[in-house]
Amino acid sequence: MNESVQKSSILYVYELLQNRIVFSKEDEQQFYKELQGYRGECRFEQLVVEKLQVDYIALYSLLFDKSGRLSQIDCLLIFATKLLLVEVKNFENEYAYFDDQFTSLRTNKVIANPLHQLNRTEILLKEILLSLNIHLPVLPYVAFVNDRFTLYMKPNDKIVLPTQLQGFFSHLNNERATLNATHIALAEKLRALHKTENRFARTPSYEWATLRKGITCVHCRSWMTREYRHMSCTRCKYRESLASAVVRSIVEYATLFPDALITTERIHEWVGEMVSIRTILSTLQMYFHKENSRKNASYRFIT
Repeated sequence: MNESVQKSSILYVYELLQNRIVFSKEDEQQFYKELQGYRGECRFEQLVVEKLQVDYIALYSLLFDKSGRLSQIDCLLIFATKLLLVEVKNFENEYAYFDDQFTSLRTNKVIANPLHQLNRTEILLKEILLSLNIHLPVLPYVAFVNDRFTLYMKPNDKIVLPTQLQGFFSHLNNERATLNATHIALAEKLRALHKTENRFARTPSYEWATLRKGITCVHCRSWMTREYRHMSCTRCKYRESLASAVVRSIVEYATLFPDALITTERIHEWVGEMVSIRTILSTLQMYFHKENSRKNASYRFIT
């Protein structure tokens, strides 16, 4: 019933592009922000799995759009008697929180207050729960999960620092009631309300002609070289079968160019001509649906 953290579509696109174009400074900052956020959520999920010993349902990266207001929930923990709304932050270095402002002591810059974001998300979630006739209390928290983070502040019961995570989960383990069908139905309804596309998502601008072609490693996104029927990463040495690398490259191409045709010639160019047209054609015929019978046929995903 529990979910795992998934990469956002924005982060996936950034990863696909990271060695194919030169990012602007703004793109680099956004990529770093998305990557750090994902790593932080993965870290929190790991803690949930390791530390929680009671009955719960964990939902991650929920995106809701209610009355034109968009809000994302990093983690929602459903317990028998309450809901925990957790905004996960993976900040590093030293910060100060005074006079309702978060300030980086390294750069002296004021950043967006995560408690404000938490409050907006809490309000929207309560509206959704009311529409579903759910009356469980919502307990909101901002959890900082990076051990290299320090925050100077007055005590705040909505903020969980890295040194407080152990006690935070120990307290949650005091829950004694068990989940029932109502909780499971709630999780399913929230999943159904989840939006897969963020209309405010920002990704780098790119064009087919300016993208570097070739096959990149699924793990580190460095370039791969051909070794007979395998591909090998030049950096982390990960090896992948040629067939797997071709299928994955087609999926990545379709992600970056969702409206473009999938043809043997296009994919041949996309993989840097490292794979023969004959191999690409056989892969397309095996794993994809042929759209027409013309010489230059196009293909689509089998649904």
